[in-house]
Amino acid sequence: MMSALLVLASLAAAHAGCDAPVAVAPLANAVSGSELAFGQLDESGFRRSFGEARGLVACLGEPVSPALAARLHRLAMLSAFMDGDEAGAAVEAAAARRIDPALTLDFVAIPPEHPMRKIWGRLSPTACGPSPLPRLGIDAWLWDGTPVTSYPPCLPGILQDAAPDGRVGTTWWLAAGDTLPRPSDAAVRQRHPSRGLVWGAAGALAASAASYALELQAHRDFMDDPGSPADLEGLAARNNAFFLTSTGFAVVSGGLVVTAVFVGRW
Repeated sequence: MMSALLVLASLAAAHAGCDAPVAVAPLANAVSGSELAFGQLDESGFRRSFGEARGLVACLGEPVSPALAARLHRLAMLSAFMDGDEAGAAVEAAAARRIDPALTLDFVAIPPEHPMRKIWGRLSPTACGPSPLPRLGIDAWLWDGTPVTSYPPCLPGILQDAAPDGRVGTTWWLAAGDTLPRPSDAAVRQRHPSRGLVWGAAGALAASAASYALELQAHRDFMDDPGSPADLEGLAARNNAFFLTSTGFAVVSGGLVVTAVFVGRW
């Protein structure tokens, strides 16, 4: 099936490594070139441009927009049909229409009664229910450019893992029913302690050390010259205060460290 070949090519490119992350702009240009070539009945130009677009998808370092994802699925539908894969064409068409119900086969090169137009609406975009996506340490999953926690397993889609700053770790073009990326395949980013929380923990620890030093000094003062009973009570009270303060800052420091490790990020 053409859809399976698309996935295998994308996964192979992704796992082989890309020279550098690719921006969306070159992909959009390749998509426009594919559409232009198809409209001009330039089969070799279409295959060349779509092959370029397919390769760029695997190296994307930015989120693909839903509109561009829909156009990519439409191109994949055309490519599958040209290869005689009507089933692959139908699921790609459904994936495109799921993203943009208003999208059509607006190509003059496709006559009104052409079989491709029947295939375009053959499969419902809601043919199957959603399946949950695993977290795997991923900040956010994008399916065809939209943040999701689930996906339609019976449809192909462009799956990306995204960081809070918008960067994309890895992009997969998954076929209908394809296995989701394994944890070893997913771009699981290591979570680093929050720098602000670490500095806060360091400050609390320093305050704890200072309080402990004052406690030791109070203890030495008492040992050197305990003085009157009244002085003894004052020294004891001051010593206890420094001890409690030191312990409190130590607890705060430990809490900040734990928070920095588990919920923070550089």
